[in-house]
Amino acid sequence: MVAKKVAPKKAVKPVKKAAPVKVAVAKPVKEVVVKAPVVKAEKPAKVKKEKAPVIKKPIVAPTTFRKPENEVPTKFVKEPAGKFEMEFVIRASEDMVFEFVSTESGLSEWFCDDVNIRDGVFTFNWDGQIQQAKLIKEVPPISIRYQWLDKNDGSYFEFRTQKDELTNDISLIITDFASDKADEVSARLLWHSQVDKLLHVLGSFF
Repeated sequence: MVAKKVAPKKAVKPVKKAAPVKVAVAKPVKEVVVKAPVVKAEKPAKVKKEKAPVIKKPIVAPTTFRKPENEVPTKFVKEPAGKFEMEFVIRASEDMVFEFVSTESGLSEWFCDDVNIRDGVFTFNWDGQIQQAKLIKEVPPISIRYQWLDKNDGSYFEFRTQKDELTNDISLIITDFASDKADEVSARLLWHSQVDKLLHVLGSFF
């Protein structure tokens, strides 16, 4: 038998290892938030309102000066000419002075011999001579005003007290009317005489 030739084994070349394939890692993608456009609501169209007609209300005076509706307005009487005033300083209280110019007992001490008061009418008696006056205004203890019944010309006579803030003395202010200068001189003399009596009477109280 013929021996078979065995072919020599070829040397096996070492197989080169393939280089590892680098896999690219994808970077994380940032999420992009897309803001939706803000749509502003349209303002409703302004509707012009027609202005109501302005009604002017009459100006009403304060209640302190308002006359009652059922009151009949009195006619303004203009004061006549010949008005004059006299002032006398009296060392007495306002209340006492006012009592002597507003009461029966007070007036009869110096103003006249006797006086009676009835329904706001003062009847004065000077040694039998009678004269009447009505009370037309009184603000105790500040003032009191009389008007002779036989005169309708708007004249009156008034007693008013006034206090001096520095000395606390009380002044008695007398208001009267005269028809002429001669009448005024006579009236002033008479008032001086009567007030002297009043001062004498008030002096007896101190």
